[in-house]
Amino acid sequence: MDFKVDKVTINNVQHVCFVDGDDSPLTGSQVINWANAYIRKEKGHNTISSQATEAKHLLVGLNYFFSKQIDLVERVSAGEFLTLSEVSDFARHSFKKAKFIKRDTESQGKIASLSSKDVLSPAFKSAAFEAERVANGTAVARMNSIKSFIEYLFKRLHTAFSGADTVINKNNTLRNLTLEIIKAKPENTKVIDVDKPIFDDEVLSAIFEITQPSHPDNPFRSRSQFRNRLILDSIFSTGIRRGALLQAKITDLHDENIEYISIEKRVNNDDPRLHRPTQKTQTGVAPLEPELMNDLKHYIESIRVNYPKSEDHDFIFIAESGKTAGQPLSKTGFDYIFEILSLALSKKLGREVKVTPHMIRHYWNFDFSEKAREAGISKTETERLRKLIMTWSAKSTMSDTYDMFDRLKQVRKIKQGLQNKLFNEE
Repeated sequence: MDFKVDKVTINNVQHVCFVDGDDSPLTGSQVINWANAYIRKEKGHNTISSQATEAKHLLVGLNYFFSKQIDLVERVSAGEFLTLSEVSDFARHSFKKAKFIKRDTESQGKIASLSSKDVLSPAFKSAAFEAERVANGTAVARMNSIKSFIEYLFKRLHTAFSGADTVINKNNTLRNLTLEIIKAKPENTKVIDVDKPIFDDEVLSAIFEITQPSHPDNPFRSRSQFRNRLILDSIFSTGIRRGALLQAKITDLHDENIEYISIEKRVNNDDPRLHRPTQKTQTGVAPLEPELMNDLKHYIESIRVNYPKSEDHDFIFIAESGKTAGQPLSKTGFDYIFEILSLALSKKLGREVKVTPHMIRHYWNFDFSEKAREAGISKTETERLRKLIMTWSAKSTMSDTYDMFDRLKQVRKIKQGLQNKLFNEE
C-alpha cells in the first residue's frame, strides 16, 4: 500500500499523520485511520519531530503486516492478535534497512536465483545480513511502536470485560514482542577514545579561518557569510542544538546585566515552516560572550532588517536567498551550511572532514570539562552548570559520558607522569 508520513497544518497547528497517494490523511484503510488516531492521541504530547520519528517506525511495521495480508485492526478486534511465529518473523524484519525492505517488496512473486555461494557459505549469509541490518536501537523502536499500537487498539476495541481468550492472546502477543525487544540488546555506543578529539587543531583552525567574512576560501555566498559565521559562533559558544537555535527568537536574547540566550521549549504556532524546529528537552539558558551578543544585534538590526518578510516573525535566523528570503531559516537550509563547510574543509586540508552541529555540541562539552577543571570548579558544580546549559534534566546521565572522558584523560596524565618519573630515575 502506498502510504507515507507527512506533516499537515490545521488551524495553524502542525500534526503528524499518515497520508495516501493523494496526500490525504483520510484513507480507505481502517488500519491507517486507527494509526492516525494513535499518533494524535497517544503521541500528541511529544514534539513534532518525535511524533514523525514514531510514525516512521510504526509505518515499517504496518507495511510489513500489509505485505503479509495481516489486518491488525481485524486481528485485535477478533481477539486473535499475533502468533508466536508471526511475531518472530516481524522481529527479523525489523532489523532490515529501508532500501532492502524495498528490494524485497519489489521482488515478491519473483523466483529467486541461488548461487553456490548462497547455498554453501553460512559466513557469506551472515556477512550479507550484517550489511542489511539497522542498529539494534532502530529495530527495538520499530517493535515497540507495533507493541504500543496493539495495546492502543486493545484499549479502544475491547471493554474491561473482554473474554478470557482475548486477554490471553493479547498478553501472549505482548509478551512475545517484549522478549524479542529484550533480545535486541542495545550496542555499546559510549566507547570513549581519548586519543581521538572531535576536531583536531588543524580542523579547528581551518573552520575559523575560512568562515571569516570576505576570506578568499569562504565557501558561502557573500550575502550569507556573516550569518553562517554567526551560526557557527553561536553553537561553538553555547553548544546549543540545531532545533533550539532555529526556533530561537529575538526576544530570547538578553543583555540587561549579563548576556545570555533563553532556550525555550514551546509550540511556535506562528512558525510558517513546514518542518518546524523544536527544543528537544526542557528549557534553559546559555551565557553569551559580549562580542557574540554584539554580532547578533548587528545581524538583527543591520542585515536581517533588509528582508521585508522578516517583519512577519521574530525568529533570529532567516533565509537570505530565493523565494523564502526573509522567512525563518529551514532545517534543510541549516544543514546545507554544514555540508558546504565540510566539503570546503576537505578540499582545503586534503582529507575527509565532517562538521555537524551535534559534533560541535560534543566538542563544547569536552572543552567545558577542561575549562571548568582549570578554573577549579568542583565536579558537582560543573555537572550542574552543564545540565543547565545543555537543558538536560537532573536525572539525565548524558553528562556522565563527558565526565568519564575527562577522568580518563586525567588518569592517563597521572600514569604518564609516573612513567616519566621512573624512567628519569633510572
